[in-house]
Parts: sequence; C-alpha cells; structure tokens
Amino acid sequence: MHAHHSNFKLNTPDVRTIWYVAFLPPKPLTSKLAETRLKSANIAIVLFTGFAFGLPIWAMQTNDYDGLDTNGCSGDCYEQWKTDTGGVIAMADAKTAAKAAASPAELGKMAYVSCIACHGAGGEGGVGPQLAGQAAAAISGKLTAYKAGETIGSQSALMWGQSAQLSDNDIENLAAYIETL
Repeated sequence: MHAHHSNFKLNTPDVRTIWYVAFLPPKPLTSKLAETRLKSANIAIVLFTGFAFGLPIWAMQTNDYDGLDTNGCSGDCYEQWKTDTGGVIAMADAKTAAKAAASPAELGKMAYVSCIACHGAGGEGGVGPQLAGQAAAAISGKLTAYKAGETIGSQSALMWGQSAQLSDNDIENLAAYIETL
C-alpha cells in the first residue's frame, strides 16, 4: 500500500519549468535597441579592422635600416671591427686562453655564482650554512659526498641536485675559491 504525503514537497522545479526556461525564445528587440547594438557592432568591426591592418603597415614604415646600429655592421664597418677586435675566432681564442690561465680559485669564483642565493656572496650563510673559513679539503669532501647521494645535514636533498651538475674539476675549483672567503 502506498502512502501519500500531501504536506511533503521538494523545492525543486518541475521538468517542464526547466525546459520552458532553457528553451524560451528571446524577447524580441525593440527597433531602438537593435539599432544601438548594430551601431556598436559596426564600430567594433571598424576599430578591429583598422588596428589589424594599420599596425603592421605602420610598423613596416618605421623599419628602415639606417646602418647605424651595431647589429647591422657590414662592409667597411665590419672590416674595421675585425681589425679592432681580431674577429669572432680571435675573441673566442682569447676567452679560452684566459680560462686556461685562470687559477682554480678564479674558476671557482665563476662557479660560485650559483651558490650565492643560499650561502651568501661572502660565504656567510643564509638559507644554507656558512662556508667561509672552511678548508678546501672539507668543501671538496662534502661536495663529493653530496654528489654520491650521501646525507650530511638537514638540507642534503637541496645539495644533491646542485652537486650532481658539478664535474670533479668544478668541485676542486669551488673548494679553492671558498677557502679564500
């Protein structure tokens, strides 16, 4: 036997109400409203078209080469640059020679740039521990241990990724530089 509860009613809309609201035809536009929307659409189209075509045309008008910038150096300008600098190959050779002549501490200083954020510019510490005052052998041993995945302190996980990028020479150079701090 089915019981009928006349006092019980859910506050949900009837399916017919949902269908009617969802598929209700839009109210017809008044001629004044339709005219305003059409004018707005026309203005938007004109502005967009003017911008889309006008910007590239304007940009091409200001793209003249005057030969004054250094990236556009050619002819006599390029020959003078080669005379002054020796050219690209001579510059690369000079850079390689300077690197070969650099001491391990000088090379380590270049590599130390990636350490500054945690250990400070002078090795004074910060997020990471103080490095200044430590011997090169201690630094080299710790970096090698980190590279092998060993745990040294609470922040070992940070150092594993950093040390993994270092060659044995990089470790020795860094250690030589840090010893000077």
